[in-house]
Amino acid sequence: MDVTIIMDFIKEVFEDVDKAHDFDHCIRVYKNALNIMSSIQCVNTEVVILSALLHDVSDQKLFSSQKHLDKWFAKHPSKFEFEIRKVISEVSFSSQKKPSSIEAKIVQDADRLDAIGAIGIARVFTYGGHIDRPIYSESSESSFSHFYKKLFKIKELLNTEKAKSIAEVREKYMRDFILVFADELEGKR
Repeated sequence: MDVTIIMDFIKEVFEDVDKAHDFDHCIRVYKNALNIMSSIQCVNTEVVILSALLHDVSDQKLFSSQKHLDKWFAKHPSKFEFEIRKVISEVSFSSQKKPSSIEAKIVQDADRLDAIGAIGIARVFTYGGHIDRPIYSESSESSFSHFYKKLFKIKELLNTEKAKSIAEVREKYMRDFILVFADELEGKR
């Protein structure tokens, strides 16, 4: 399996997508998956790698159809296509699906890890700007409130011990950031 071919494909697919869900996000999820996978035995490496790299090419908040995923498999058939499609269908936070395989657990955790920590903070505000969400508001949905509605829940939803260990550090960083942010809102810093 030539990973550069997959990377070239996703780079093209994500050329005009918001910067919080772009090519770089897919690469970080891939790297997170490799890191998590290194601590687990009996994993189908091909399923994890392809699922991690392709996990957002059919994301409903980004694309209206499965056309990119279908295009990939039309050009690059895989004996694991069914498994890869199943993993991809179980990754999304909003779908609230429980992963049905170790491969799905790895990729779901890899994606969720990219939503927290320093990069997670950057992504929250990048996406908030993209959808014209305020940084902070007491009366409406804001980037600040997103930490409490989603990001601080992620650590408890992870499936693998390796991801949980990584999440400990990333969540602490976010909590420290939020404390400083709140102090600055009050003019205390």
